[in-house]
Amino acid sequence: MKKPIKYIRTIALVIILFTNHGVLSQHDLGVKLGLGFSKTDPHFVDTEYARFKVNYKPSGLFGVFYNYQLNDRFYLGADMVFSQIEGRIDAQYFGFVSIDGEINTINSANSSTAYHLSYLTLPVYVGVKVKGVNVALGWQTGLMLRGTYRNKSNHLIDDEWAEMTTFSNDIGFDQFDFGSTLEVGYNLTEKWNVHFNYYQGLNDLLPSGLIVIDEIKPWRNSQFSLGCSYNFF
Repeated sequence: MKKPIKYIRTIALVIILFTNHGVLSQHDLGVKLGLGFSKTDPHFVDTEYARFKVNYKPSGLFGVFYNYQLNDRFYLGADMVFSQIEGRIDAQYFGFVSIDGEINTINSANSSTAYHLSYLTLPVYVGVKVKGVNVALGWQTGLMLRGTYRNKSNHLIDDEWAEMTTFSNDIGFDQFDFGSTLEVGYNLTEKWNVHFNYYQGLNDLLPSGLIVIDEIKPWRNSQFSLGCSYNFF
């Protein structure tokens, strides 16, 4: 915990120093908001015994951004953003029974698991502006603040369906996430910008020491959003 906290403080200090030094016209500092969809996606493989469906769920982000204008076209930037990653994974499980000498497949269980992951993220990027349009490519590191899941399942027992719900705030994922980012925006005015943002996680969220079957690794986050930002300067 000490290293990420130290890293966050360093980024914040750099932003403050830059915004109090030099010509203000070279600096952009503001807030940004985005709403969209996300998923947390294991590498599931369907088999004759199980089928899986990974679903996108509504998600969002909110935070502050800082851009340093290198010239009229290129800029460097860093954000400090709270990001909420949501996802749901549905599963069907099958069994085999013999009826009059024939093997039949039956649906023996169903499961739906909702994941809620809260991150403090630090994207850094380089961007280019052309006629009001800006495109930025970068790298994002995230620290998980909280991770929970809720599972609803039903099982076929003696020809009757039994339902069960479980909840856990100890999700067992890696505390850190990292990956690539893409942002495409358009300046409505000197203050307001609308943008599309995409994040693809590259870290396997399952800890390396966790023993799991190969069919569910790697497990990664992804998120896309539409939003706006307001520049104070």
